[in-house]
Amino acid sequence: MVDKKKIKTEKGDSKRVPTGIEGFDELCGGGLLRNRSYLLSGAAGCGKTIFGLQYLYNGITKYGENGIYIATEERPDQVRENVLKFGWDFEALEDEGKLAIIDAC
Repeated sequence: MVDKKKIKTEKGDSKRVPTGIEGFDELCGGGLLRNRSYLLSGAAGCGKTIFGLQYLYNGITKYGENGIYIATEERPDQVRENVLKFGWDFEALEDEGKLAIIDAC
């Protein structure tokens, strides 16, 4: 278990950005540190893309952020179709100007 009291941050970096992913934010002391870069690494099929897409969706729908997704392995239409399985309507977010999906395939 993560001891939240032991999480140390540099001055000015103490604000965390919630991911909105159930259980994850609690493990990380409230979310990811603001102004940091993170690398998700793992075997194929372990959930890296879903994690990133859920973070993006939650940022837009729960926290009022705008987002951009650069599709490097799946075409944007495949991404839109896949996220519908989770109830995430990326096409509607694009129509509202809150999300841009860039095709880099």
